[in-house]
Amino acid sequence: MFHASDDHAEISYRSHDDDCVALSSPYKVTYSSGKTGLKWQHFTTLAKAKNAAVQWDPTGQWVDLGDLSPSCNGNGNGGGNGDDDDDDDTSPVLGCMDEEATNYNPDATEDDDSCEYDEEGSGMGMLPLAIVAVVLIAAVAK
Repeated sequence: MFHASDDHAEISYRSHDDDCVALSSPYKVTYSSGKTGLKWQHFTTLAKAKNAAVQWDPTGQWVDLGDLSPSCNGNGNGGGNGDDDDDDDTSPVLGCMDEEATNYNPDATEDDDSCEYDEEGSGMGMLPLAIVAVVLIAAVAK
């Protein structure tokens, strides 16, 4: 297995945690740079993980460690994931991880379903309904 050094970030994939619970953000990026105090982040897609690795690791290099999912045999015990780091050493940063949302949080490491979006056609408001009402009133008045 590859371990982080001073010249790359690592991207790994785990579909489940050690208790065989499905992960909503299965791609983990471990930064050799420490990314302003963070050792790692989780992402929903490989593309987002690669972008973060290139953006936040000083060399822009990354290594794909592949699938590190535990063997989930139905007994609730994942039996380990093959890595020897302590995943509980940093608390997750909750927030919206959808870049299309108005409240996107680029520092979020775990999606908390708080994403908000602009409504299509905002600014038009009730205008189409008002036009229909005026047309109906004019038709009835004749």
